[in-house]
Amino acid sequence: MKKVIFFVAIAVGFASCGGWNDEKRAEVKSECGKTVGNLYTKEDAAKICDCVSSKITEKFPKADYKASDVNDQTKECIKDGKYIDILTKELEESLSKFQSDADSLTQALESQMNEEMSKLTE
Repeated sequence: MKKVIFFVAIAVGFASCGGWNDEKRAEVKSECGKTVGNLYTKEDAAKICDCVSSKITEKFPKADYKASDVNDQTKECIKDGKYIDILTKELEESLSKFQSDADSLTQALESQMNEEMSKLTE
């Protein structure tokens, strides 16, 4: 009986080595989150890290990846998803507001100029 338990324990040990489990998947997502967590919105960061987890588990079926593999795949997933970091989004929003303000000012000036021109032609 002791031999059976011993062999079962060894078999379980070997089965747990060299494969994916929830802990290793969480580890990949955590590593990815360290890179993208503060740079992207929570929603985008989650999508990016889901992509990374998928790609890493596919590329390394024995879970024999390195941290650099996670970083490389993170870059690929960001590029593939065409995500824009938070700072760039804020810059684009600021530029859009600036353009809107400039357009409003231009319209006001044109209106004022047309009004003045109509006074001159009367």
